[in-house]
Amino acid sequence: MSHSERYLRLTGLAQRAFSRGRLERALALFTEAEETARRSGDRELTDRAFCNRCVVLLELERLDSAIGELKNVLMRSRDPFTSWMAAYYTAQVYEFEGNPKRALAYARRASELAEASGEARARMGSANQHGVLALKDSQYGEAAPRFEHALQLAGDSGGDAVSTAIIRDNLGYCLMCT
Repeated sequence: MSHSERYLRLTGLAQRAFSRGRLERALALFTEAEETARRSGDRELTDRAFCNRCVVLLELERLDSAIGELKNVLMRSRDPFTSWMAAYYTAQVYEFEGNPKRALAYARRASELAEASGEARARMGSANQHGVLALKDSQYGEAAPRFEHALQLAGDSGGDAVSTAIIRDNLGYCLMCT
């Protein structure tokens, strides 16, 4: 089995473990996928694997030590989706740390990269994250269009009803404030 095939198999297993709430198992599988990518010598694949691992670390509230590497990935990656992941998770770390200005700055960058990637889930996730962080910073004029964009994307992709309702509620609050 090639490095690429092994990486894809491990990533698939890790994603399933993550979706089932088996976070430690997902972390172990994503770590193994990252090591496989590193052995292949493919820097972009290694960076993407690192970002995948960060999803679990964030959920486990252990991502603080990875923030420096996320910024490095953001600067060096040529792949818009990998760069998006790095910016998106960096914004989440800063939000978790209570640094809304930095979180919003990275959310803005993630929104740009999501559009460049063309990935529907990245575009919707970033539009919503950007809106939430702008709303928290009382930037209503910036938040409302982001929520509207997220709603449009949710409608286009058949987003789940709960997420769509939350986005709609956030937009409603934003509009009430203005």
